[in-house]
Order: sequence, then structure tokens, then C-alpha cells
Amino acid sequence: MTDTQAFISDHRNDSDAELAEALVRHAGQLALRMRAQGVGTDYKTSISDVVTDADRAAEAFVAEVLEALRGDDGVLGEEGASRASQTGRTWVIDPVDGTYNFSQGSGYFCSALALVDDASARTPAIGAVHRPATDTTWLAVDGTA
Repeated sequence: MTDTQAFISDHRNDSDAELAEALVRHAGQLALRMRAQGVGTDYKTSISDVVTDADRAAEAFVAEVLEALRGDDGVLGEEGASRASQTGRTWVIDPVDGTYNFSQGSGYFCSALALVDDASARTPAIGAVHRPATDTTWLAVDGTA
């Protein structure tokens, strides 16, 4: 069983908030492990607008899990993940927010995920952020942290 398959199995019955919290933690820790092993860096628009292999891998992980567990929901990822919503709900992924800091070895980066529900006037229903350097996760549900 792959790491992704095990994660899916372990979180199959999670609420949306529980899943969001677990996803940002896993994605952030994945990026941190990858950085320790060395990651490739590409430039988007400038020297400070970078993307790493860790960004892509963390986003791919989150998108794959959401496909398996919330397949009718939409997905919008900073690194290109995209799936139209059939439910009016869209998961917005920033797998490594602060990629420049991340690529320079700084601990000032995070993994972020939001669930936006069209029924709530595009206000995020869930927001989850994980800072791997301190192993800290923040979660807000319906505006309450």
C-alpha cells in the first residue's frame, strides 16, 4: 500500500475539517522532508517567484486524496491542479505558501488549504494552515478558529 493509499484509508470517514487539517499537515511535512533531501527549483515570473518539486509533489498528493475522498468537489491548486465542482464546493490548495523562503532553507513557509462553498457567498467554509518548521496547525471552520 502506498503512502497516499494509506492516508486515504486512514481518513476515509473524516469530516471536511478533519480532512483539511490532516491534508495540510501531511503536505507540509512532505515538503519539509523533500527539502531535506534536496529539491529542484524552477522560476515562474522572476527570481523570487519560484516553484519547487516539493510544491508539485505536495499539491499532487492533496489533489489525489481529494479526488478519492471528495471526488465531486472542485479543486483549484496554485501549481495547476484543477477540477470543476459538481457540488458547488471547491478546495483551494497552496501546497507550499512562501516557496521562496522554503527554497532558501527558511522555516517561514506553510501549507494551506481552504474549502469554499458557493452557498456561502464564496467565503471559505474551512481554512487550514500548517507550519512544518514548528509543527503547528491552525484550523478555522465557518469563521471560528
